[in-house]
Amino acid sequence: MKFFVNFAIPICLVSIFINCSPPENPIKTTPTSVNGHVMDFERGFAHPNYKVVLTQLVFGGGGWSGYGYTGEHRIDSTYTNDQGYFEFNFNYDLDLKYKYTLRFDGLNSAEGPFSDFLESYIIEPGDINTMDINHWLPNYLKLNLSVSNNFTQRLGITNTILNDNFYHFRGGQIFEEEIDTTIYLPNKPNADIRLNFYYSTGNSNSDAHRRFEFLSTTLQDTLELSFVIDCSLF
Repeated sequence: MKFFVNFAIPICLVSIFINCSPPENPIKTTPTSVNGHVMDFERGFAHPNYKVVLTQLVFGGGGWSGYGYTGEHRIDSTYTNDQGYFEFNFNYDLDLKYKYTLRFDGLNSAEGPFSDFLESYIIEPGDINTMDINHWLPNYLKLNLSVSNNFTQRLGITNTILNDNFYHFRGGQIFEEEIDTTIYLPNKPNADIRLNFYYSTGNSNSDAHRRFEFLSTTLQDTLELSFVIDCSLF
């Protein structure tokens, strides 16, 4: 009987130790909050009832912090209230392969509304993150163009916001050799803009010719400008 008792005690201790061991790879998370307003900063009004999506970015195999972007998952979504306010409270997965940001459904269609560069809105773990998003409706450039010597019959016109984001809008193309025409391009109000005219005489880099025009926009709905474009002078 004594032998049985001495043998049984180590077995029980081993069993208790195994059952009480923590998981080998517990998921480490931290409570995190993100809130803010979705507004048109240029015109000073809020965007109510806009769908904001909390998004988990997934990285793996080289790149940022040793990982390259491989995809993303939707974690949660909400709609802004009448003042454009939104808020998320969630558990931030601290695995290095994850980062968190915000997305908008239906954002950045060809006609807007547009938003500033959302990848710069990276949520910090364990913090109360306040992110006010500039979500703006475009105004338009009305370009009266007198085009000549467009012999390769493809003059391209685009416009670019001159800030850290270098946002490119959709452009226009002209195929006629000689024409007086008008095109409309969406544009950011209260911004420094570069107009880009592209013309190519061949297929190599040395055949690409460019002309730039620089301007500043206002809150005016349509800014009308006129240009004489002689492609032979590029």
